[in-house]
Amino acid sequence: MSIRTRRLLIGLFVVLAFLVVAYVELNLVVFGVGKKFFRDASDIGYSTAVWSLGTLDLLERGDVDGVKRLLASNVAGYCKSGLPDADPTRKAHFRELAEKVSTRSPALKERLSKSAP
Repeated sequence: MSIRTRRLLIGLFVVLAFLVVAYVELNLVVFGVGKKFFRDASDIGYSTAVWSLGTLDLLERGDVDGVKRLLASNVAGYCKSGLPDADPTRKAHFRELAEKVSTRSPALKERLSKSAP
């Protein structure tokens, strides 16, 4: 086998090894990100279900003020959270709506005026 053929085979081997490693790494990263996405979506669904169950329980017991406080806490928590939103204008618009509703809701006004935790 000539030196030129040997160099060509080594070059092909290096390129092939690089492609295999890149393919495997890409699949592992995509699989990991996809798995995290579904876990996060599940956490959001669970959180929503917990809030809904708590609200429903309070309504069934006739505690309307408790429901108002629970819902106001949820709204205020979103408005005050420091977490970035996918669409920053959406959070600002929601805050404006919450401020308008707070003129009729003492529970929401109280929670919005409290400093963030």
